[in-house]
Amino acid sequence: MQDLTPSLLFREMRDGITTIPFLIGERVAVIKDVPAEICSECGEAYMKSSVVDRIESVLDRLEELHSEMSVVHYEAA
Repeated sequence: MQDLTPSLLFREMRDGITTIPFLIGERVAVIKDVPAEICSECGEAYMKSSVVDRIESVLDRLEELHSEMSVVHYEAA
């Protein structure tokens, strides 16, 4: 079962993908094609905890590159 805030309990969610930008200090990271549940009413993307865990791992690896800007695809990361 999905954890939903009270304001989302009666909104229809659909499977989809999203792009998420991150600003980490002076660095920019963009992760594309991230699997998410998309609210059909407002378009807000919500990720499952397993997806968030993987994003955190990707961001940790990108930080080691010392790149000012990184753009990666979720599946390839």
